[in-house]
Amino acid sequence: MIYRDNFLFNDEERHAFTCEPFHNLVQHMILKKDACSFTAERAESDKALDFFASEDRWSRPVMARTGPDGALWVVDMYRYMIEHPDWLPEAGKTEMEPHERLGSQQGRIYRVVPVKAAPRPAPNLDQATLEQLVRHLGSTNGVIRDLAHRLLVERKAILVTDSLSEMARNHNSATARLHSLCVLDGINRLSPKLLESALRDAHAQIRRHALRLAESRWEDQPDHLANAIILASDDDAAVRLQAACSLGTSLSPQAGHALIQLALKNQSDPFIQAAVFSSAHLHFDAFAKAALKNVVLIKELIKLGGKESSLDALISRLATPNQGTFTTNQLQGLASCLDHKPTASAGLGEVMQRAREIMTDDSAPVDLRNAAARLLGREAKHLDTDRALLTKFLSPQFPSSLKLAAIEALAREKSDDLPGILVQGWAGHLPKERLRILDTLLQRTSWTKACLKALEKGEIAPHDLDASRRQILLSHPDPAIQKAAALVLEVGPSHERLKQVAPFRAALKLTGNREKGEEVFQNLCAVCHLPAKGLAMNGPDLRSITDRTKEGLFSSILTPNQSVDPSYAGYTVTLDNGTSLFGRILSENASHLTLRLLDGTDRQLSRKSIKALASTGRSLMPDGLEAAMSHQDLADLMIFLQTFGNGSR
Repeated sequence: MIYRDNFLFNDEERHAFTCEPFHNLVQHMILKKDACSFTAERAESDKALDFFASEDRWSRPVMARTGPDGALWVVDMYRYMIEHPDWLPEAGKTEMEPHERLGSQQGRIYRVVPVKAAPRPAPNLDQATLEQLVRHLGSTNGVIRDLAHRLLVERKAILVTDSLSEMARNHNSATARLHSLCVLDGINRLSPKLLESALRDAHAQIRRHALRLAESRWEDQPDHLANAIILASDDDAAVRLQAACSLGTSLSPQAGHALIQLALKNQSDPFIQAAVFSSAHLHFDAFAKAALKNVVLIKELIKLGGKESSLDALISRLATPNQGTFTTNQLQGLASCLDHKPTASAGLGEVMQRAREIMTDDSAPVDLRNAAARLLGREAKHLDTDRALLTKFLSPQFPSSLKLAAIEALAREKSDDLPGILVQGWAGHLPKERLRILDTLLQRTSWTKACLKALEKGEIAPHDLDASRRQILLSHPDPAIQKAAALVLEVGPSHERLKQVAPFRAALKLTGNREKGEEVFQNLCAVCHLPAKGLAMNGPDLRSITDRTKEGLFSSILTPNQSVDPSYAGYTVTLDNGTSLFGRILSENASHLTLRLLDGTDRQLSRKSIKALASTGRSLMPDGLEAAMSHQDLADLMIFLQTFGNGSR
């Protein structure tokens, strides 16, 4: 909720409140304008607590509103549980059933007002005259303004047209001017002269809404279109965004030209770009000519469709070097065109050969090499050459973005050899690379069968597949794939591990002791999950876990490799000097990997120094933790973790 008054805060800042019922708080953010949108920062940044935070775990704030009295109203649903029981794990449903309705008779509403200030009285608007309603459009309170606005439109208040027009022209509050302008539109009394004035208003938001109001008037009032075209170059990004939306309703060539200029001058603004291309379908030919001239906007233009002749002209232009070189935008645009029209690749041998040279040029920018990779594998006579070249770039010495581009290009061939190529280096691929490979192999039935063979052989581990991709296999349209997937995904080491820990299920029936559980945690878990001050955390923060049922904790503690978060998978890195390091990949870029070692320290490794990279396929958290615990220790640890992080003792 955006707070809309100056009773609690001044008018200089915009305040937002977000209810977080799971965390028993209301977060207070200050919004700051950032081009078309906003950025947000926590208002209580120097304090431990949020604006509204309760130590009562049953407190569940679910709604915040500005009241007509200027106060902030917060609705606290008040429940022991906030989760709907239908979405609990099966084991948790039975355990939590007695608690589902606890608190249902104890909801509450808070009214937040400044210290030493009484709430302002709210006016009785249903008894107000039309002139009084007009004056309420100048209220500092957004609820009152909205209600007055609505009542004026509902009552078709043409008798106060002069008062509304005067307010729209001269009121010192931009908000009041905006409301009066829109009320006049709502009662069909907005004059051309007043709208023209609004299009030139000193306040950006008035100009923005005036553009919106002018859309339906282009044909009858062409001067408004001329003013709107001027606003396409407005200093305020939000005004330019509205211009990009509004000009799409005009067939005028001048409107099309303005849209093109908006696209060219605002290429880094995704909101304006999206708005321009939602408006560009009426001006496709003009956009195509601009794309040919500037070698930009290609991908967006292709999505619009248009004439084949325009697309052919684009391809011809993009395949021609500019002063002997190709740009990233040029190669990316050409690849997008060829994806849309594959037959056009004939006769493009020169640019394809240049793409191969760029791919092998270590000094070329990564973005340019990525774009070059997207062009390969399109010429029948060079398929073998391109396949060998692209396969070379699947090794850990190359950045992920280049690997992903190579995988995409290899997949375009639809070769039966592809699964073998992609699976061969499985152990050395990072999580996002593995996901791209899996998604590629699941595209074709023959590749999916090869993926299952790799699972059977252990080249890919069952836990390398997340729940969504497991489900794709288990519910595949091909019955043979379904059957094979059920066999390979439901058997294996994870099931053997379940048998090993089965005796410890007795701990689920024991009564735990929280204090003793904390001792177990400090001895076995804290080194990774809550290390000493100054050391980096090498495991997830257990204070934020969501599944605190005994069954969920039991599984996480004793069978951590049943479901491995890719962020915490272990990797062994062998350097060219023979050194071997073990840890998890913290981050990666075109030239380096950052490895977090088991002691919590970070090592930045040059890709050129990496001889081999191999995932263990397992979590950093080891199996076998039960060897250091008794059944009672496990029961104590689980009761500690159930309340860890919420202040309960």
